[in-house]
Amino acid sequence: MEQRKIRDIAKVVNLRSAPGFSFVSEDLDRVRSLMRSVLCSLAVFHNPRDVKLMVVTRNPEVWAWMVWLPHNLHDELFDACGWRRLIFATPEELEAALGAELHMKGKRGAWTPPTVASPTAMGSALETGQVGVDLGPHLVIVDDNTGSPDAWESVVGQVGKAGLTVLRIASRVGTGVGFAEDQVFEMAQRHGAATAVKAGRDGADADDDQRPAPLLRARGTFFAHADQLSIHRAYRYARAMARWSPTSRSEVTDSTSGAAELLRSLGISDPRELDVDRLWAERRGRGDDRWCEIPVGAKPNGELQNIILRAKDFGGFGFHSVVIGTSGSGKSELFLSLVYGIALTHSPETFNVIFVDMKFESAAQDILGIPHVVAALSNLGKDERHLAERMRRVIDGEIKQRYELFKSVGARDANDYEEIRLAGRDLPPVPVLLVIVDEYLELFANHKKWIDLIIHIGQEGRGANVFFMLGGQRLDLSSLQKVKSNIAFRIALRAESGDDSREVIGSDAAYHLPSKENGFALLKVGPRDLEPFRCFYLSAPFVVPKKKEVARTIDMTLTQPRLYDWQYQPLDAADAEALATAAAADAEPDEFLYYDDGFKKKKIVDVLRESLYNVPHRSPRRPWLAPLEDPEPVDRLVAAYRGKPWHVDYGQNPGLMFPVGVMDIPEESQQVVHAVDALRSNIIVVGAKQRGKTTTLMALMCSAATMYTPERVTFFCIGGATMAQIGSLPHVTDIVSPKDAEGIERILSTMDALIDAREEAFRRAKIDMDGFRERRFGIGGDGVGGTDPTDAFGDVFVVLDDYDDLYAKDTLLGDRIISLSSRGPEYGVHLMCSAGGWIHGQRQSLLQNVTARIQLRLADPGESQMGHLSIESREAARRTLNRPGFGLTESLHELRIGVPALADPGTGELVGITDVGARIADVAGVTKHASLQRLPQRVELSAIVEHEAVHQGGDDLSIAFAIGERHELGPVPIKLRESPGLMILGRQGCGKTTALVAIGEAVMNRFSPQQAQLTLIDPKTAPHGLRDLHAPGYVRAYAYDQDEIDEVITELAQQILLPRLPPKGLSQEELRALKPWEGPRHFVLIDDVQDLRPAQSYPQKPPVGAALWKLMERARQVGLHVFSTRNSANWATMPMDPWVKSQTSAKVAQLYMDNDPQNRINRSVRAQTLPPGRGLLVGADGDVEGILVGYPSVPGEQ
Repeated sequence: MEQRKIRDIAKVVNLRSAPGFSFVSEDLDRVRSLMRSVLCSLAVFHNPRDVKLMVVTRNPEVWAWMVWLPHNLHDELFDACGWRRLIFATPEELEAALGAELHMKGKRGAWTPPTVASPTAMGSALETGQVGVDLGPHLVIVDDNTGSPDAWESVVGQVGKAGLTVLRIASRVGTGVGFAEDQVFEMAQRHGAATAVKAGRDGADADDDQRPAPLLRARGTFFAHADQLSIHRAYRYARAMARWSPTSRSEVTDSTSGAAELLRSLGISDPRELDVDRLWAERRGRGDDRWCEIPVGAKPNGELQNIILRAKDFGGFGFHSVVIGTSGSGKSELFLSLVYGIALTHSPETFNVIFVDMKFESAAQDILGIPHVVAALSNLGKDERHLAERMRRVIDGEIKQRYELFKSVGARDANDYEEIRLAGRDLPPVPVLLVIVDEYLELFANHKKWIDLIIHIGQEGRGANVFFMLGGQRLDLSSLQKVKSNIAFRIALRAESGDDSREVIGSDAAYHLPSKENGFALLKVGPRDLEPFRCFYLSAPFVVPKKKEVARTIDMTLTQPRLYDWQYQPLDAADAEALATAAAADAEPDEFLYYDDGFKKKKIVDVLRESLYNVPHRSPRRPWLAPLEDPEPVDRLVAAYRGKPWHVDYGQNPGLMFPVGVMDIPEESQQVVHAVDALRSNIIVVGAKQRGKTTTLMALMCSAATMYTPERVTFFCIGGATMAQIGSLPHVTDIVSPKDAEGIERILSTMDALIDAREEAFRRAKIDMDGFRERRFGIGGDGVGGTDPTDAFGDVFVVLDDYDDLYAKDTLLGDRIISLSSRGPEYGVHLMCSAGGWIHGQRQSLLQNVTARIQLRLADPGESQMGHLSIESREAARRTLNRPGFGLTESLHELRIGVPALADPGTGELVGITDVGARIADVAGVTKHASLQRLPQRVELSAIVEHEAVHQGGDDLSIAFAIGERHELGPVPIKLRESPGLMILGRQGCGKTTALVAIGEAVMNRFSPQQAQLTLIDPKTAPHGLRDLHAPGYVRAYAYDQDEIDEVITELAQQILLPRLPPKGLSQEELRALKPWEGPRHFVLIDDVQDLRPAQSYPQKPPVGAALWKLMERARQVGLHVFSTRNSANWATMPMDPWVKSQTSAKVAQLYMDNDPQNRINRSVRAQTLPPGRGLLVGADGDVEGILVGYPSVPGEQ
């Protein structure tokens, strides 16, 4: 039911709402009784540091009870009885004694109305000054009907003063502060006439006064019933509170620092010199009474406020907690107090801390370096978000590892494990791990998995000695319902609103904590009452203790018996002189410690951190390892992988492992070398632009070079200017530009030739690549040849930087590389390439041939193909730092790629990539193992002929007119038994005619006139062409006119070649008995066959040379060999040309010289832009080889 009125509820007066108040009555004793009640109420609910109570009276004996109140004692002034009691006879005496506090050199301004009108919204008494001015304690002055208005005006001014309240006792309304209309309370008897006051034997009012409480009226209306308190009861109040009076000057002065209580209670006189053996002695293990008892602040009575992380059955609070406070309320100071309280009372073996904060300005910077703090993270914004997830995995893994450790020794939980350890088993300690998370709601919003972690700690953490403390500006446990009941205690600093306060502690008390000073807090443990305290202030500047103050003793006579009352009792002359001397010595300025810059003062936390860091201690196992930021040079990776430096036993390493980076495994608190196994696979590096793909390829190459000899591993590279830096490695044959189509073709041709040779050699030797490696590089191997003495390689890698770009420019070339990746590893030929993303479409077949994969940061992390293509894989890819050199392993762990550099053994400085080759070459003993053999600019045909003459093969029907890439730059033979000729195709000026002349000259050098006859068809009669090709007895005919050409060819076909075919009608026996034809072979050289006359309908004539068409398919039977040239300008129509069709059907070899690269030679090869004399020779079997035609002695037209 609602009630309009509630009887006997307390009536509150806000002393800051006016500069003063007056209580008027003819019965002054009853007003004094009310005032005693007011003053005792103020003393009970306010700290002596916040409020000072003083009286000006002509009847001091009536107020003598106040001398026992701590609030009535001055903090600095004292007399022969101790601290000066604040009871004065006149306003002048008050001003004389406390003028400094009353006026503060003009800083204490005039009174102004408060910004909040509600007395319950009243802040700390220390907030009464102007912005930036600390007025000290709030002064409450009781005027017991004393002094003139002028005297009081000198004390409190005309309108009052800030931070000061006058309470006036008067028999009638006067003038001055406190007598305004709204400041006057008139006291009236409840039943009218006054009655006699019952007095005790000492003249004071008696405790059993049963008279009705007098009424208080304000502006003529009822205000309240005035409380009455007898002198005897006031004495009991004051004496009960006397225990909180300051006992020493150091206690009073140090009380404002906040850190003094902690240091003093722990017996630390100088934080620069810590006796940790003594400090940690009382909390060595769970059997100690003070185990997990941590000081975090001071209670109002001066006692320490401890947080006890023990089970409630053992006198503790419990284990998990929350700390809530608005910005600026002092959460960081509370966390500092907690962490340093732990560090100063527990050893690192028994108690560890992990601190996580989303914001930048946090306590993390002030606790890093303490041996107890195994990790401290802050500023987990956009650039450092990955660290939050890493920390989550670290903590989750730590809990798992602890339970695995317990299980390994037969323990159920941390308690059982500790009992086994203390029983004598040699086991590592498992310290308490407190996980402090500040701004936990922001962390949960950005990292959902942290919610699961906190729930996991709440449910399983106790058994593993892992507890959490969540900090934030407000409390929201909606996501933590599963562990809400596990939160044992709560700490509330100043709250933003009453609702926020009630959410935490069930009361709005936290909303009314001081707003201009931080560190005030309320502790709520289960159903207990709220416990107020103030955390230590450890961020204050450190003041060096004055040793003289401790070492000197002042001889005084204060121990002589004296009556302790309100009267001021001056010091003896001797005592005054001794104190003056001591004060002069104490007047020396405070000494501070500074950082190296000479400007920034060191804080108390800085001094404590340095001291704790330097004390001898057994470092705890650190679950958090430093994040992988700076890359390691390759030689350190190799040394860590091998267990010895790379140059020791150089090259003696099994397999084909390339240490390329460091893998971070936060769950296991490990960072291990990540090595790529390329023994039976290819390697691909995938990543977005500018994310270190080229550097990764170079790191792989440099790693391989430090692991294996140049004979064991060799590189053929396709890359740009960046990759060119690694060309000094003795393992690198050459680095060709992606624009160098001929160079790329040369590399691929070399690989094709190597694979073909090994395929044949392995078949003969009946071995595979493992057997080859064992023969050549294994124990007992000769180190020269595995199968073929001409095979100078071990495992060969084609290194291709940016496969995507190459494929986009030339799909046929890209397909050849895919074919190489499929066929090569079986014969020790591997592909090592990079790509801008995971390959799709037709190119995806490349991935089927690649099992060794390195994934850097992707442009679209959702395309990640590491792991099992799960949600976890994509999340891990998103966590990969968007910086060069960071990647993801197959196990979804972070990878930091090393740099292709070596560390100088003497200085530790890195040797740049351009100088690495020389260092490795010195150890390997070879500057360059092999080089890419590329065709020269020119070769003389005479040199080819001489080489062929010396190195005659088994085939006596072959001619060599060029050198080829697949023949180790040796002569390329045209086997006449297999090919009836050669068709040369190319653009104008490519050297077709010269090639034809070179063929003719090669024929004349290889055969005698009785073995070979030449028929030269030269429609254009070009100078330096076929017309100049002559030798005695070789040229059967030379023709250039169309009719003459037709006649010469027809005569050759009908009179010489057709008779060499068997006649019709012969039986099988007659055919077997038929003698082979006799005579020379006929070589027909036709230049510019496209200029021969085509077929005519009127007059009807067949095309020139048609007589040979029918013979082309049987040319091998009749000794016919046709070599022709054709301009390839009309590439699209060539397949329809009758001559080309006849040559193709006869399987004539083709030589493609300079042509448009857009034209396809076959399904896998495009034409190329080539210099004169160069071409691609396509054999009858489809093999392609780059050749250079020998320059004949009779130069032809280009």
